[in-house]
Amino acid sequence: MQEEVDNVKGKEDWRAEYMTMMEIERERYREGLEKGIEQGINQGIYQGEAKMLINLNREYGMDNESILQSLQDKLGISLEQATRYLKEYGGGDNTYEKIFRRI
Repeated sequence: MQEEVDNVKGKEDWRAEYMTMMEIERERYREGLEKGIEQGINQGIYQGEAKMLINLNREYGMDNESILQSLQDKLGISLEQATRYLKEYGGGDNTYEKIFRRI
């Protein structure tokens, strides 16, 4: 009889441990989801700022190299990222291809 009691207690211990592990995994999932959402929002903000800077600089007649420098200075991004933004959001006259070859 004692063996059966110990067997049942062992199963209860396992169940409690399993439930604790499941709760930990759920919390990690929630944290990961929240972090992903936050990163997506931040990326969208950077993209919006990049579009705005490119458009404003175009309106003021700035060339592509100046726009790339402006993106780097204002957004604190690398030349590679600035180049991607310029290509995606306002390459304009395609003279930026010369700049891309340098990278």
